[in-house]
Amino acid sequence: MQERLGRLSPKQARAAAVEAGIPEYMADLSVFQILLKNPAVAAGVNGLLSTLIWKGRLDGRLRELVIMRIGWTTGAV
Repeated sequence: MQERLGRLSPKQARAAAVEAGIPEYMADLSVFQILLKNPAVAAGVNGLLSTLIWKGRLDGRLRELVIMRIGWTTGAV
C-alpha cells in the first residue's frame, strides 16, 4: 500500500520534536512523523492532546472509553 503522505524518518522526527519542544517519544508515532514536517502544527496538536488527556475534566473511566471507541471506529489494532 502506498502512503498518501510521506513521513519523516524516526531520527528526523525526533530531532524536529526536540526543536519544536515536543516530547521526543511523540516522534515515534506515525502521525507525528507527518505532523513534524510543520513543527508549528505539530506543537499545536501536541498541546491540544496534552490538554485533553492530562488536564481535561473527563472522568478517567470515560476518557478510556472514548479512547477505546476511537480505536474501534478507526479499526486500530
